[in-house]
This record gives sequence, structure tokens and C-alpha cells, in this order.
Amino acid sequence: MIDFHCHLDSRDFEQDLEDVINRALENNVKYLVCPSVNINSSLKVIELASKYNFIIPLIGIHPHEVKNLDLSYSLDKLRYLIETNNFRGIGEIGLDYYYDENRIFKDKQIAFFEKQLELAEDYNLPVFIHIRDSFDDVYSIIKNFKVLAIWHSFTGDYSQMEKFLSLGGYFSISGIITFKNKNKQLIEVVKEIPFDKILIETDSPYLAPEPFRGRRNEPQFINVIYLKVCEIKGISLEELEKNIDFNFLKIFKN
Repeated sequence: MIDFHCHLDSRDFEQDLEDVINRALENNVKYLVCPSVNINSSLKVIELASKYNFIIPLIGIHPHEVKNLDLSYSLDKLRYLIETNNFRGIGEIGLDYYYDENRIFKDKQIAFFEKQLELAEDYNLPVFIHIRDSFDDVYSIIKNFKVLAIWHSFTGDYSQMEKFLSLGGYFSISGIITFKNKNKQLIEVVKEIPFDKILIETDSPYLAPEPFRGRRNEPQFINVIYLKVCEIKGISLEELEKNIDFNFLKIFKN
């Protein structure tokens, strides 16, 4: 199994990270895709990847982080880190208006998003996108870039799914799919996602799936999400693993 999004650099894992990684391996997790949220996070992720060859490092600045950052300085740092390290993708980047109801930082979020998409184009790297209360803006921006896009922790509706598919996008399904009170529409949409466009993630340490909801999430719980998607799509775990392994190779082909 592959966890396409886990924040192993999080403070939540400071005390027992090695145990967390070992538990993932014991539960048949083959690769851990680790996004960054800022420059310091990027440094931590590349350090992890240098220690564990099954960790896939991503570099990026999360929309929550842009408020107090200088765009030009941040981009220079990102470009330098990309050119001097083996980052495999850009992420976690995107737009999030949930905590910015008055759109005070909307323009700055968009500026960081667009410039990081340019980096993805320049270095031919896949992009892992955070979309929260912002789909229309994300879609109108990303369609102007030639990038391979992954919708992290997908929770969109059918229309949004179709639009993202039209861009060649992938959909990464998190533990939200197991939440009993929130997932009815999501289940119906996930049924329609093509097998060659579906991925699975934990978003550790966040979004622990049922029956672990309320606990710190870990990559070892990825099997719960795999099994739920198998149930929804009516296929075996072996078949789903085969499809996702193939998608992994397409995304990280370089």
C-alpha cells in the first residue's frame, strides 16, 4: 500500500517517529509521500527522505503559511532547494478560504499558488493541491498551467470531479471517506472516479479514519481507507493496490 499524503515532519510525531514508520512498514505500506508546508518543513522532509528511501519528499508552502511570508524571498528559497535536493513534487500548495471568510489574504494566497505552479512547470514536477472552499478559483488558475495535479484529501462534488478530470487530475482519498456523518455524497462521487485517477492517503497526523477517529492519525491506518474504497468500488484489495501502484509509477515516472 502507498500513503500519498502524510506529514511526518509534524510535531505530533517528534517523540516516536521511528515507531510510527516501523508500524507503517509492518502494515505493508511501501511508500510514504511527505508534503511540506513551509521552508523549514521542506528541510525536515528532505532529511527524512535521505534517511528512508521509501519516503517521497514534496516541497511547497501551504496556503495557511503565506500570511507573513515574502513571496520573492520564499520563491528563491524554494527554487534553490529544488535545484540542490531530490524533491519529487510540489506540495502541499493551493487555496483555503475556510479560515479567511473575508478573503483578506486571498490575493496573497493566489500569488503564492500561481508562482509555485510555475515552479512545477519549470521542473516538471507533479503538484499536490489543497482545495478548501476555493474550487472555482483553483480550477480557473490551474487550467492555465501544464502540470500533473493531485487533489489532496478530495471532498468535491460530481461536477468538480468532472472538471478536475478534464485537466488530467488525480484524486487522493483520505479517511473522510469513512466518516459516518459526512461521506454520503463523497461515496457516490468516489464510485465514479476512474481507477487510473484514484490515490489513497492518511493526511497523518490529521483525519484519522473510523474507528480511530479522534486519535492521532498514522500511515499504518491507510489499510482502513483502502478497504473502504474497495467496498465502495466493489473490487478486491489486491486489484486496488495494483491500480494505485500503477498510478504511483505514472506520477513519479521521472
